[in-house]
Amino acid sequence: MIQVVAKPRIGPVPVVNRITPVIKDVKLEPKISDAYLNRGASYLYLGDTTKALEDYNKAIKLDAFDPEGYIRRSRIYALKHDNKNAIKDLDKAVKLDTANSFALFNRALIRYEEMDIRGALADLDKVLELDPGNALTLYNRALIRTQAGDYNNALDDYDRVIAVNPNNVLAYFNRAGVYLELKQYRNAMDDYSQAINLYPDFAKAYMNRSYAKYNLGQYTSAKRDSEIAKEKIREYNRIQSDSIASSIFADTTKKYDKLLALDADFAKKDFDNELLQHRDIDIRLKPLFRFNIVRDNNTLMALQSEYEDKAMQSFIKSLPVTIKLSDYKDDDVSPDLQRAEMQTGVNSSRDPQTKSRYLFALALIESYGNEFNKALDSYNKAIELDPDNYAISRTYLVTNKYSLVDFRLISNLSGLSWAIYDHIHDLRVAKRCFTKLVAKKKHPFYMYIILQSIANASFSKLFGGDFGTVLVALVAGLIGTSVKTLLTRYFKLDIRLIYILCAFVSSYIALIGVNLKLTQTGEVALAASILYLTPGVFFINSVIDILKNYIQMGISRIISVVVLVTCVGIGVYITLSLGDFRLIK
Repeated sequence: MIQVVAKPRIGPVPVVNRITPVIKDVKLEPKISDAYLNRGASYLYLGDTTKALEDYNKAIKLDAFDPEGYIRRSRIYALKHDNKNAIKDLDKAVKLDTANSFALFNRALIRYEEMDIRGALADLDKVLELDPGNALTLYNRALIRTQAGDYNNALDDYDRVIAVNPNNVLAYFNRAGVYLELKQYRNAMDDYSQAINLYPDFAKAYMNRSYAKYNLGQYTSAKRDSEIAKEKIREYNRIQSDSIASSIFADTTKKYDKLLALDADFAKKDFDNELLQHRDIDIRLKPLFRFNIVRDNNTLMALQSEYEDKAMQSFIKSLPVTIKLSDYKDDDVSPDLQRAEMQTGVNSSRDPQTKSRYLFALALIESYGNEFNKALDSYNKAIELDPDNYAISRTYLVTNKYSLVDFRLISNLSGLSWAIYDHIHDLRVAKRCFTKLVAKKKHPFYMYIILQSIANASFSKLFGGDFGTVLVALVAGLIGTSVKTLLTRYFKLDIRLIYILCAFVSSYIALIGVNLKLTQTGEVALAASILYLTPGVFFINSVIDILKNYIQMGISRIISVVVLVTCVGIGVYITLSLGDFRLIK
């Protein structure tokens, strides 16, 4: 047991006094490697690298399988610019503990000094695999990628740094530099502005923002930023003799594209233990303003959030029902009582503009009752009658471009939505992630055709079909899915007609197989040939909607399923009629 006797004093005990017991501790425990590691750290803190190195050598000799000794000794070598031995020690540490992120991080720094860019990036990538939220590693990787010209990936890293630590002034400053390289001057200006907001005396940020503004044509503002930067530099030069005041303007002489070690000032201030990990970011959506039906003479209106616009107010006054463009919903309103009145107005109005107002009001009432299909139909009719009315045109329908279902894309978009909810609070980051996802190369449509046909053939075998049935189901699937894809993609026929035609084509191929005596299980060939037309996704979604209490939407989907299954039945019936029902006899 160590006893430290000291006189009472006011204020904290000096660091040297606190370290002294650690240095003496080794005398009591001469064969414990941790004691030498701790004393070596104490000597290093006091600036005695020679004694620190001796203690680290002793610790490694006592326990050659502890990676901590090699990591600490590598730091001494790095301080002496002996990078070769430093990397050798870190290689040993990583070999002993492949998941030691601290060893990997330090080796990346030294490899970078040795201009081993690829090795440095590989080590940082490994650290991020082990600790995806390590903002300091992300920041260093972003710097290396920037210097290597890998600007898009560098932006991704800066985005993640800022998502973890939104007050990181250097991340904004360096990300702005990447935007300058990409000639995205508006984004660069925004990031320099954010850096200045966080650090008002950042002279370089003013100077660089001046350059960005100049390229945007904002010459007066650019000149003003340049003058502010020069004034701050003059102020720095004037007070340079004052070390305390000088530190305030230190950015005028420092270079901010250097890698940061774990003990850097930046790490201490902005990358503490909390910020090195994932942080829960409170994301609150802005209020959604929309048209809402309200009671006449609502006395609580002054207490609610409303959107005001003269043209919009004029439109609202012209409507036959009292509404407000606001972010709240009046639950006391019973719009069903006004439905009949609006419908009468629609039927009796001869003036197109007046009729469109009644249709718009009717659509609002239908939306309140979750009758969305009816509401969309009413909105469309209102737009057709008064197409120049911006207020009505805020709601409209568009025809989707045909595209095969890409479940991988759907899964990735779902992941992105959760990422935005959890920690991405920069709209530009979210947009860039979204653009990357949708830009990924999709599977060619012929892969869908081939895989769907193989699935048909596999099910035919599962249902007890013979080899001929498998062959017939495969051919029927190939031809049927090809016809379906072509009709949907290029001819844009009604989906119900497409289902009838495809069901007929595929089932008729099964009939041909029976006539040619290729199969002895005709009924299995018939069933398997049209399996690709089964609207399973529609049915699953309808059940989910009903379970989540979206009753009307769920029933609507089920009706769509019934209609499509009926269309398949019509196509098969045509085939059975032509074949005198031999397929099922």
